[in-house]
Amino acid sequence: MTTVEELHQFSKHFREKKKTKLAAEEHEEAIELVKNSLLDRSADLTGVLEAMDALPSLVAGEVAGMVWEEMPEERKIVFLRWASRRDGDKDVRRIALVAASLLSHDPKASLSLLERLLPQDDSAARSKELRQSLRISLLGKSDVRLQTLCTPTLSDAAVVRVCRALLESLDKTVPWAQHSAVSQITAEIIGRGNSRSDSGRLALLSILQREVKTWSVELQRQFVESVQMTAPTVADLFPTFRRGVSPPVTDEAKGTPVSVSTTSVVPDSGPNTSQAGIRDLSDQIEKRIAHFRSELELFSTLQQIVREFDRLQVDAVQADELKGRVQQLSERLQAVEGARAAAVERITSLEQQVTTAQQQVQQTSADLNFAKQERSQLLAQVKAHAEVEIEQFKNRLGGNLSRLVGDLPAKQSELSPASSQVLLRQYHQFLDKLEEQGVRVRSRGENK
Repeated sequence: MTTVEELHQFSKHFREKKKTKLAAEEHEEAIELVKNSLLDRSADLTGVLEAMDALPSLVAGEVAGMVWEEMPEERKIVFLRWASRRDGDKDVRRIALVAASLLSHDPKASLSLLERLLPQDDSAARSKELRQSLRISLLGKSDVRLQTLCTPTLSDAAVVRVCRALLESLDKTVPWAQHSAVSQITAEIIGRGNSRSDSGRLALLSILQREVKTWSVELQRQFVESVQMTAPTVADLFPTFRRGVSPPVTDEAKGTPVSVSTTSVVPDSGPNTSQAGIRDLSDQIEKRIAHFRSELELFSTLQQIVREFDRLQVDAVQADELKGRVQQLSERLQAVEGARAAAVERITSLEQQVTTAQQQVQQTSADLNFAKQERSQLLAQVKAHAEVEIEQFKNRLGGNLSRLVGDLPAKQSELSPASSQVLLRQYHQFLDKLEEQGVRVRSRGENK
């Protein structure tokens, strides 16, 4: 029984048991069967993937990183197409686990799976299952190299979406090291672009600040020091970072009113109010009006940014749809190109066969014409030789017979017994001569 057959049998047995998890020994056996089947280039990859559908997603996630470096490119394409299918919660876990497994081996392939996994509105908070899958695959494992997301060749827009999803998935169940790693990566990604004009980075920075505010003062200080070294532009974007620590959460965040020290706009009125006090009041009012105007301009700009962000979201949805169509067309083009190449190769082979056949036909025709000429010449030679031989035979036969008929009596002569005896001998001599010349006149049993 081959490894693929063993895998199908194992998958069928697991499906019949209607289990959702594998025991430790069964898990190791499944890993080995799937790994050997994927690396077997003679095995039908479609059948192997069908068997993997029945197994837990964790098997596919672990095996992907084991075999990726040894798999041929064409099998990688089929595997990614299978891994990126999304029909249910199980598919969400499979995509997340495979993406995490491939992150350190093939960052581009991993990022393409994560793009397929994340919702178009960039909000991981909309799906509890998605957040849980990200925690299990990317945030709950210490061996996942999240720093690979900072690879310069990756799409910044896609990495921004992934970082936002990871930040929104952080909770108390995620180890502190992963909180710090995701925040450091996010700060570095934000620092690559202009966060003041990029709505995506602006929103990501807001989520990052909200995450850091939940840390202790000491952890905030350590984080800010690290950010000032790796992404100094990010540290300068908010006063919170410039001070080096995040302000504690006030009672206002809890819904309790707090007192804020403000400068009184109107001074205490009284009988001693002077003209200088009125001028000061006028100056303060003008300053407040200018301040309100600047805030109004800021809010108008923010409104434009929000509108632009909405438009960019629509464009991103359309771009993703176009990207999917382009990918489908690319796959169809590759299939057509393969068929065309095979057809061209077949046509070339047939042309060579036709050329060879034509050469053989020409050679055969030449040989046939030459044979016809030789046959005609041989027939002419045989005919001429035969005529000469016949003439010589006639002459020889006539010369031999002329001697025998020299003593032949006339037709009207009467024959005596002695003459008859002589004539009889002459007759037999005549027959003997004919026999000697090859003219058979006696039957084989006749006496001479």
